[in-house]
Amino acid sequence: MIGKKPSLKGLAEGIREGIEQGIRSGLDSAKPEKMQEKRRRILDGVRKVIAGKGSLGVTMKSVAAEAGVSPGLIHYYFSDKEEMLYAVMRDNAQTLMQAFRQAFYNLKPGDDAPAIIAREYRRMHMDSPGYFNVFAECWPLAWTSRVMNAAFIQLFKDFWEAVEAMIAHLQEKGVVKPLLPLKQTAAMINSQCDGLELQLRVFPELVHDDEFWKAYEFTLRALFEE
Repeated sequence: MIGKKPSLKGLAEGIREGIEQGIRSGLDSAKPEKMQEKRRRILDGVRKVIAGKGSLGVTMKSVAAEAGVSPGLIHYYFSDKEEMLYAVMRDNAQTLMQAFRQAFYNLKPGDDAPAIIAREYRRMHMDSPGYFNVFAECWPLAWTSRVMNAAFIQLFKDFWEAVEAMIAHLQEKGVVKPLLPLKQTAAMINSQCDGLELQLRVFPELVHDDEFWKAYEFTLRALFEE
């Protein structure tokens, strides 16, 4: 006896489930380092799409093309576009905070901390401008997406705490003497960074302007005793 003919919808769902199961089983058997490498490729793909098309151009398909993977693989790691954008923002923030720590935690008494901070911040912009552009591109989404709004709030808190910890460390070592309490000093430095990012986003050529960075150094120096 011939069974009931399956519907097209049922066939499509069965095919999709089979593909997803195949992806999951393949990834589950993969080594953790290979999974991390694929995730890094996806995040790099997001950065490339943002650099070329902005955050509005980020789709599963466009990222898959840049990363050289299938859209199905991206769905395994990220449920939607917002989760993918949040992941790349957080990855960028962690990379930048680590760079700050490496640059400033080894300063010693007698070092010109404001000048070194300004120089290193400029170097980061020149070496990896795409890392900063991601935040600028994703910022408008915080006004329309509760997920992205929460993501930005958390990232700002993390960066604020990292700057506060850095200043506390330098104060303890006798490298700097803040004129304001630590929390307020960190808030002012974060505000300066936000202003810099806006200026550099509108006028990217300022990264090569020595006078611009001297002005930034001056505003930093005003936060500490001579």
